[in-house]
Amino acid sequence: MSTTNEKRIPSAFVPHGGGPLPILGDRAHKTLTAWLSNFVSTHLSRNKPTSCLIISAHWEAPVTTLQTGDTSSLYYDYYGFPKEAYNLNYPLKPAPELAKRVAGLLDKAGIQHKSDSERGFDHGVFIPMMLLFPDGDIPTMQISLVGGLDPEVHIKLGEALAPLRDEGVFILGSGMSYHNMRGFGSADANDVSIPFHKYLRDVLTDDGKPYEEKKDKLVGWKSAPRARDNHPREEHLIPLMTIFGTAKGSQGRGQEVFFDDVAGAKCAGYIFEE
Repeated sequence: MSTTNEKRIPSAFVPHGGGPLPILGDRAHKTLTAWLSNFVSTHLSRNKPTSCLIISAHWEAPVTTLQTGDTSSLYYDYYGFPKEAYNLNYPLKPAPELAKRVAGLLDKAGIQHKSDSERGFDHGVFIPMMLLFPDGDIPTMQISLVGGLDPEVHIKLGEALAPLRDEGVFILGSGMSYHNMRGFGSADANDVSIPFHKYLRDVLTDDGKPYEEKKDKLVGWKSAPRARDNHPREEHLIPLMTIFGTAKGSQGRGQEVFFDDVAGAKCAGYIFEE
C-alpha cells in the first residue's frame, strides 16, 4: 500500500536563466537547458503532478497575490532580445481551482492575500515551464513575492502551502541562486559564487541540523560569504526560501541537483523530495 510520502510531489527551486535565452539556444545556457529538459523524467516520473504552483522572482506585490484569472497569456517582461523572443507561444493552462485551494490555505495560516485576475505568466514561469512541460498540459498558477522580500515571511508562505504536495501539486520556485547582473561572465564570478553556494549547500543538504536551525541560517542569509556580491538585491533568491518552507515536515532536507555555469557564473538548483 502506498504511503502519503510515496504520493508526495517534490518541490523544487530552479534557476531560470537570463530572460528567454534558455529557449533561444544560447550557448551559455546549454547545460541549464538540458537539465531543465530532463528534470521531469528524472525527478517527477514517479508521480506526475496534476497542477503546478510557481513563485517567480519577477512578480512582487505589497501582499501575497494569487493569479486567479482564466488566462494563459504570456508577459514578455524582458528587453533587448531578438524578435523571436517576443513571439514565443506556449498554451499553458490556468488553474482557477488551485487558486481557490491556495487562498484557503493562506486563510488558515493567517496570511493576508489578494487576487489578480488579469496578470499573465511572466518569463520566470513560462521559460522554465516550456522546458519542463513542453506540451503545456499542466494547469498552472503563479503567486507573488511579498514586497520587502523578508525571508521569514516567504518561509512561512511555503509552510502554509506544504499540504499541496500531498494533493498532486508541484510547487516550484523560479529564480537564480546567483544574480548579479554586473558579475555574470566576469573574471571573478566563480570566486564570488562558489563560497555562497557552499553556504546554501551546507544549510539545505545537512541531514543533521533541525529545521529551525536551518531556517535561522536562511533568514540570516546576508551574513553568508559574499552574500551581497551574489545578490545585490535578493528577489531571485527569495523563491528558494518559500520552497524550503514547503519541506518543514522533512526538516527542510534538500538536495543540490544542479550546479553549473549559467551565463558565466555558478548557479544551483535544489529539490525537496520528502
